[in-house]
Amino acid sequence: MVLQKTLQKCLVLRTLKKGVKVDIEDDIVVVDLNIIVDFGIKIPDVAWQVQENVKNAIETMTGLACKEVNIHVQGINMNLPMTRLWKN
Repeated sequence: MVLQKTLQKCLVLRTLKKGVKVDIEDDIVVVDLNIIVDFGIKIPDVAWQVQENVKNAIETMTGLACKEVNIHVQGINMNLPMTRLWKN
């Protein structure tokens, strides 16, 4: 339980206070992350990079195996400068 709370504190994004769920069973970690992606960003690329970074961080910091990092895109951030919105 202490390890689970420590992982949650490490992974929590301030803008998504309930955006992280960590389950640990038999030293196997499963993480669910809710994220918001900026408009114009390739969602599959972001999701893959987040999965890899979170998995590597958990395994390096805890020594536990990370079985899954599930990414749930909760929305698209449209609050960007106009120059960035039309930059493609």
